[in-house]
Amino acid sequence: MISLCELKIGQQAKILEFIDSAMKCYSVRFGLEEGQVVTCIAKPGPVVIKKNHQEIAVGRNLSKNIYVNLV
Repeated sequence: MISLCELKIGQQAKILEFIDSAMKCYSVRFGLEEGQVVTCIAKPGPVVIKKNHQEIAVGRNLSKNIYVNLV
């Protein structure tokens, strides 16, 4: 298990958990939920991920608190 900010460009990962419920609530607004598979498409700065056909920029502080497993 690693944090979202540790992904390298092109890697796919499945979202496992969020650090706290407030962060989870904030992420759900952008369509990020546990169990979804995302692909890292850009770094450094915010981590830009792709989910289905949607691209989402996740700030560095937020991405450190989202845990994923590589797929």
